[in-house]
Amino acid sequence: KFQVAHWELVAMTAGNGKLQAPLINRNDFSSEDIVDVDDPLRQDTMRTVLARTSGESGLLLTPVMSSPFPLKATPGKSRANRAAQRRLRMQVLISCCIMFAEGFYATQIFPYCPSMTEELRRNKVAVGLYSGLLFTAQSTGNLITAYKWAKLSNKVGRRPCLLVGLTSNMLASILMASTTEFWTAVAIRFLSGLMNSNLALMRTALRESFHHEEQEDTWAFSTLSVAFGAASVAGPSLGGLLYNQTVPLLGYWQLPWTSPNLFSTMLYVPLLVLTTLTMPETAFLTMPPHLAGKSGLAVPAGASPSLLRNFAFVLLLIVGGGHSYVFTGWEITYPLIARIPAENFGEDWSTAQVGVTFLMGSFALMLYSLFIFPFIASRVRVIRIWILSWVLPVIAIPLFPRLLTHMCEMDASLLSLTMLNYGTQALLSVLLGSGFISIQLMLNSYVSKLPNSSAQLALANSMLVSTQALVRAVSPMANGALFTLGLQIEIEDPYSLVSRALPFDTLGVIGILTCMVCAMAFERRS
Repeated sequence: KFQVAHWELVAMTAGNGKLQAPLINRNDFSSEDIVDVDDPLRQDTMRTVLARTSGESGLLLTPVMSSPFPLKATPGKSRANRAAQRRLRMQVLISCCIMFAEGFYATQIFPYCPSMTEELRRNKVAVGLYSGLLFTAQSTGNLITAYKWAKLSNKVGRRPCLLVGLTSNMLASILMASTTEFWTAVAIRFLSGLMNSNLALMRTALRESFHHEEQEDTWAFSTLSVAFGAASVAGPSLGGLLYNQTVPLLGYWQLPWTSPNLFSTMLYVPLLVLTTLTMPETAFLTMPPHLAGKSGLAVPAGASPSLLRNFAFVLLLIVGGGHSYVFTGWEITYPLIARIPAENFGEDWSTAQVGVTFLMGSFALMLYSLFIFPFIASRVRVIRIWILSWVLPVIAIPLFPRLLTHMCEMDASLLSLTMLNYGTQALLSVLLGSGFISIQLMLNSYVSKLPNSSAQLALANSMLVSTQALVRAVSPMANGALFTLGLQIEIEDPYSLVSRALPFDTLGVIGILTCMVCAMAFERRS
């Protein structure tokens, strides 16, 4: 379908994509909307379009106006355009609600994960390693099934798969609220990961909606990042504040982690209703109406291997994986170092104080994503924004634990420690958290240039999510083990080069290699 202002050329197509029965629609014309412009270049453009269309269809088409570029046409004010805007806003609203619920469920465990691990295992041995295992169980399950969910959504649609994922997380949050065994908690989070690929499917549906309406989606994914920031605000802060609190009406069976998990349940119940009643199916928008939802999206044989054989796409996966490794590693290791007792030159912060620190960082991310990032993205290439946003984090991450330890040794004031924690968290939340917008925009742009991009989008998103899930599975355990190792070596040999900063140093190195060097290689390749 060509559409220039109010001029429409509707072409009915067969399965081979060739024009079969061209039809000129004259019903939308008005003399007030079409202004003749005596411009040879525009006339030549019109003749070229008609010649190509006529040659492809085998029929002769007659132009119905002298110029396809009317000066008085105002598509933004048309009824169809307003309806499209309403549909897109509703899709963004649903996507933001899903992002908030998923983000809250994923991040509310950050502040109390070490304490919960101690309670469930009933000892403090290797708490970093076991808290990493508890956190990473869900990402491991998601890694196993993300690609399967993408293929299934190409057949049955995005909406049914999203509903299954939302239901599974709702049930998992109820079970987590009442579990008393460590390995049972690990199994629950693992199973919820197996049944859930909501983030990949939600992003795919959002991109499909904007692509179908031929609208720019930068603001949509920036708004989505605001929802992620809001979840990052509410998740860690409420998780820390609600931990060890009881709900008066539920009796004495409650555990310290019951309240934050039941709060997640309360989010999923209305979201399930909203998604069921209002979310449209987006997977089959490019198909003829009589086939939509019946045959699924056609995916070329070997589509996934062809993506993985493209070195530029592999670089993009490495960039996204490195970003998730560093971001998750920081979210895991920061609470560990903040809880070190004062006798070991730590600040001995409580779970609530750690939660408020996450709150400050996430609030800064929301403001940046909503007001600053779209402005910068309209003037600077996204890949350049990505590369420059890593310069300060790779310096700040290794520097923070050393500066914090030194200040604790010097008995620094609470105000100075608070400023260090809040400032570092705000910097990393803004620059690393906004990376989720950039990586999605880079993937959308790359996939849009591929053959059969409609079917490839869900597969590419699933591979990105699988890569992110893999590193989110590895990062907590690896960084928790590195923190335990570094702290033990530091206690045994205070003059050793290896210290509690060991996991932070590895995060800085990985950030340089995967997120800066590979990003520059991707820019040259793509």
